[in-house]
Amino acid sequence: HDAHTRALLRLMMSEVDTFLTVCNVLVTNKDPSLDSNLSEAIVSQLKYIEELVASHGFDGPYLLGHDFTMADVFLAPIINRFEHALPAFRDFDLLGQSALLVSLRDAYVSRPSFGKKVMLPKTEVVSAYEYKAR
Repeated sequence: HDAHTRALLRLMMSEVDTFLTVCNVLVTNKDPSLDSNLSEAIVSQLKYIEELVASHGFDGPYLLGHDFTMADVFLAPIINRFEHALPAFRDFDLLGQSALLVSLRDAYVSRPSFGKKVMLPKTEVVSAYEYKAR
């Protein structure tokens, strides 16, 4: 890849890291009065990622277009964990916030190397987050 693509990959990974952080903060939040603001932070970060993808003309199925990159390796388990944990513990429908997340999740699940190896079932995710979220 050229220098521009590598820079975009680093930027995307940084934004995915921010997305992970805001999701973690909401699921572990113990003060319900903050849930609305934390939910808004997730939506805002998702919109920024969507704008970043759109502004560079990436047309999927992955974050940077047709290439499966480290940003996707990073994002796939994040989507998987929080698509289950946030609705279970904070009544927040993550996938309902972003068509991009849905299409990315579907692309990740369809990859033989990811579908059954990285993407965990809902019961396993909820069980793993129980101690953090309650």
